[in-house]
Amino acid sequence: MRIGNNMDMPVSEQVQAARTANYSKADIISNSIRLDITDIGKDTGLIIDQGRSMQDVIDEAGALDVKTQTDYMVVMSNTMSEEDYAKMCRDGFKPGEMNPEESVTILDHIKAVMAQSGEVVEGYNDDLDISKLEQITGSRADANALLSAMKQADIPVNETNAKKINDAARNIAEVSDISDSAIRFMLVQNQQPTIENIYMASFSAQGSGTEQARGYYSLGMQGYLAKKADASDISSIMPDIQKTVEGFELENIDEETGIKEATWLVERGLDITKANIEKLDELMSIKLPKDYKQACERAAFSLGRGDEPKKADLIKDTQNLYDKAASIIEKTEKISDEQVKETLNAGKILNLKNLWSAKETFGVTSNISAEISAKTVTDGQAVLEEVRLKMTLDANVAMLKRGIEIDTLPLSRLVEEIRSAQQNIDDILVSKEASGKNSTLIEQGAQVYRTTLKAVNDIPYLPAAVIGRLKIEQEYSLTTVHEVGTDMKARYEAAGQSYETLMTAPRRDMGDSISKAFRNVDDILNDLGIETDEANRKAVRILGYNSMEINEESISQIREATDRVMNAVNALTPAKTLELIRQGINPMQMSIDELTEVLSNLSPEEADEKYSRFLYKLDKSGEISDSEREAYIGIYRFINRLEKTDAAAIGAFVNSEREITFKSLLSVMRSSKARFNETIDDSYGFLQDTVKKGISISDQIEQAFARSIGKEKDERLNEEYLKEDYREYMDAISLGKNAVDQLIGNGDMVTVSNMAASEALASVDRNAFRQLKGYAERTEDKEKEESVKEDYDNALTDLIDRFEDRDSAKKAYASVIELGKQIVEDVRYSADDSIDLRQISLCHKQLSLALSRSDRENYTVPVNINGETTAINLTLRHDKDARGEVNIGFETDMFGRVTVQFNVSSDGIKGLFVSQNREGVDVLKRVSENMSQKLEAPTDFRVIVGLENRTFASQNDKNQTENADINNMDTKTLYGLAKEFLKTFVSQM
Repeated sequence: MRIGNNMDMPVSEQVQAARTANYSKADIISNSIRLDITDIGKDTGLIIDQGRSMQDVIDEAGALDVKTQTDYMVVMSNTMSEEDYAKMCRDGFKPGEMNPEESVTILDHIKAVMAQSGEVVEGYNDDLDISKLEQITGSRADANALLSAMKQADIPVNETNAKKINDAARNIAEVSDISDSAIRFMLVQNQQPTIENIYMASFSAQGSGTEQARGYYSLGMQGYLAKKADASDISSIMPDIQKTVEGFELENIDEETGIKEATWLVERGLDITKANIEKLDELMSIKLPKDYKQACERAAFSLGRGDEPKKADLIKDTQNLYDKAASIIEKTEKISDEQVKETLNAGKILNLKNLWSAKETFGVTSNISAEISAKTVTDGQAVLEEVRLKMTLDANVAMLKRGIEIDTLPLSRLVEEIRSAQQNIDDILVSKEASGKNSTLIEQGAQVYRTTLKAVNDIPYLPAAVIGRLKIEQEYSLTTVHEVGTDMKARYEAAGQSYETLMTAPRRDMGDSISKAFRNVDDILNDLGIETDEANRKAVRILGYNSMEINEESISQIREATDRVMNAVNALTPAKTLELIRQGINPMQMSIDELTEVLSNLSPEEADEKYSRFLYKLDKSGEISDSEREAYIGIYRFINRLEKTDAAAIGAFVNSEREITFKSLLSVMRSSKARFNETIDDSYGFLQDTVKKGISISDQIEQAFARSIGKEKDERLNEEYLKEDYREYMDAISLGKNAVDQLIGNGDMVTVSNMAASEALASVDRNAFRQLKGYAERTEDKEKEESVKEDYDNALTDLIDRFEDRDSAKKAYASVIELGKQIVEDVRYSADDSIDLRQISLCHKQLSLALSRSDRENYTVPVNINGETTAINLTLRHDKDARGEVNIGFETDMFGRVTVQFNVSSDGIKGLFVSQNREGVDVLKRVSENMSQKLEAPTDFRVIVGLENRTFASQNDKNQTENADINNMDTKTLYGLAKEFLKTFVSQM
C-alpha cells in the first residue's frame, strides 16, 4: 500500500486519478434527450480533459515542477517565523514578491547568520499560548516540552506545526522497543531510521525476526556458501564471517561487535555487507521508548530543516541546522597543520571529522612516517586551506539540507560540494536570467554582493574621523569610505586608542580623553551661532580628530558629508544591493551621490508599503487627534501627488536653499499650479522642521511622527504592522498546491503575492474588475471622476467589439487594464486605513496579473450582467494541426459556475455548455441556438446541467504562444467565436 499524497504518483497516474475524481455522469439536455456523458470525448471529438493531451501534461510537468515549488512553499510555511519575516523586510526584501527558491535561500541565510552571531530569538513565536498547547498535548509538562522544542528548532509556534510535532512524538512513544523483526524489515526495505519508518515497521513486521526464505545465504561478494544454517552451520562458517568482517575495515564498530552483527544477519537470511552491518549497528543503537521531550526535539528538528516531523531521524544529532553550519566553520578555522600530519600519519581519510579529533587522538606532534611524503602533507594542507577559503555559512546550510555529511567527506570531494552549493546559491541570488546565464558574471556579481554587504555592515562602526579624511569637495564611493575607514581603524587599534564611530556617540569605555578634549564643543557652536544638536557636536569632533579648522562652513560640510554617507549606507539594503547587481550596476564603484540617486529610483512600489505602514501607525498610536491625523495624511497625499506632476519649480527651490522648513515648503506648494485643498494647520509642530536634503519628504514626515509618539512606541507599532503582514503572507501560502498549480498553468511567476492575486481574480466578489467601479467613485479628483468612469465603460464595450483577432484583442484589453490601473492609482492615497490600502494594492496586483496572462491568450474579461460586473475567464488555444479551442469559465449568483468549451477543427465547431442549475441551462440553450444560427461553420452544440465544480481548461499552456505557429489556426475564427459568445450571452441577460 502506498502511503502519501498524490504528488508521489507518476504523472500518468495523477492524470488518471484526476479524471476518475472529476468526471462523473451528468444529465445532458439536447433536444429534450437525456444522455450519459461518460464517454464524451471518445466519439464526439470534444476535448474535456482540461484542453490538453496526455503528452501536454507530461511535457508541462517536466518543464515546470509543481511539486518543487509547492515544497518550497511548505518549507516557508513551516520554518519562517515572524522574526525571520521581519528581518527579511528590514533587509529590504519583499517576501511576497520573491520566488519561493529565492525566499528560502534568503531565509536560510538569515537563520544561519543569527546562529553564527549567537543571537537568541525570543518573543516572536507567541501565536499559540501555553494553554492551547496544553489542549494539543494533554498536559502542561508536555506543552512546555513542545514549546521548548519548537523554539530550539527556530520554527513558528503555530497550531499546524504543534499538531504535526505532537502527532509524530505520540507515534514513536507507542513503540516500546525496536524488535528483531522490525529491524529485519527495515534492512530488507532499505529504510532510514525515521519515526515514521520505525513506527510502521514495528506494527507491520511480525514474528521473531528469524524468518528466512529457503535457499542460500551469502557473505558479501564471496558467493553462495550454504543453505539456511542451524547453529552448527554458523560455527562451521565462522572463520569466513570473521575474514569478511575484517575486510570491511569498519569505522566506529569494533571487530567483536562486527562479527556478532554479521552473525545476526546470517541467522536471518540477510547478506553480510558493510552497509548492512553499519545500518544494523545504527538500528540496534536506538534507545526506545523515547520520552515525549526527546521525541518532540527530534520531530521539531526535522520540521526546521524542511522535512515532515514524522521523517525525523532517530539516530542523527538534533543540533540546529544553522548552529551546526556555523559550528563547522568555527571548528574548521582552528585546524592546525600539525593535525593534517597526524591524520595522514594515522592512515586516516583526510576529512574534517578526523582532523578535528586528530589533536586529541593522535597527540600534539609527530614526525612524518616513511609512507607519507612531505608533498602529501603539503597537498593535504593546501586542500584544507581551499576548504576554508570556499566554505560559507550559506553553502554549509545548503549541503546539510541535502543530507550531505560535511564532516565525513574527503576534503577533495568537500571542495567540489562547496563549490556546487555556492554556485547554486549565487545563481538564485544574482539571477541566471539577469546575467544571461553567464557563470563568470554570476560569480562576479555574487562577489560584489558579499563585498557590498560587508562594507555596508562595517562602515557604521568605522572611526567617525574618516569623514574628515575624505576630500568632501570631490566625489567618493563606498569603496573609498570603507578602505580609508578600515585603515584608520587598524591604526587606532594598533596604537591602543579608542575612537568614536560614525553610527554612535562616544562610548563610556573611551575614557576621559575625548570628553575632555571636546568639553567646550557647545561653547564653540554657541560662539558660531549654530544650534547645539548632536549632529553639529559630532561634526565639530570630527574636525577636531583631523586637526581641521572649525567654522560654520566646515561644520556644514562635515555634517552634510556624514549625512550623505549614512543615508546611502542605510538605503543600501541587501535587497537593493541585489537589485542593482542584477541591473549590472556595481554599488561599490559609484560615487555616493550617484548611488543615492539610483537608490531613490528603485522599487517605486515601496511608496505603497510606506504609506500603508504610516496609516497603520497613525490609527494604532492612540495619541493624535483627528485634526492631526488629517494634517499628516493631507501633506503625505499632496507630496505623493506632487511627485507625479511637474514639480521642477519646487525642486529648484528646495535645492537652492540651505534651510528649508515644512512651513516654507507648504507655502510654495499652495502657490504652485497644483491644487491643494487639504486643510493643514501651519503651526502644527512637524511643519516647522527643517527639510533635509537627500531624504524623501515622506520619510521625514514619518520621522516627525515617530518623534511625536516616541521611539519605543514607534518601534512597537512597526513590529505589530509586520505581524499583520506576516499573517497575511501565511494566509496566502496556505492556499497551497492548487494555487501554485494554477499559476504555473497560466505561465505566471510563482510568488506568494501572485497566489493571493490569482485567488482573488478568480473569486466572484473580490476580483479586481468588480472592485474598480467602487474605486472609480472614490477618486480624489472629483472633476475627473465622471470622465474616468466614462472612459472605462467605453473601453469595456470596445473590448468585446475588438475581439476579432489576437492583436486587436490584446490592444483593447491592455487599454482596459491601463484605465483600471489609473483608477487604482487615483484612489490609492484616499485609503481610509492600512487594510483598505492593502485591498487597493491587491486590486492593482490582479490587474497586472491579468495583463501578463493576455500574452498567453488568457483573458479575464469584465462584463455587466444584471447591473453587476462579472469576470469571465477566456482562454484561446491553437496548434499546428489547425485545431483550436476556446475555453470560457465564470460564476454568477444566479447561475453558479458556468463553463463553456468550443473545439474548432476542419469538421466544424463542437461546443459544450455547462451550468450548475436549470436557470443557467435555459440561458445557455438560447445562447447556443442563437450562435448556431449566426455562425457559418457547421456546429454541434450540447448543453449540460450539473457537474458541480466542473471546470474546463482555464489555463493556457505557457509555451503555446511562444512555440506554436499561430497562423496555422486562423485566429480570427477563435476570437470571432469568443466575441460571438460574449455578445450573445450579455444580450440574453
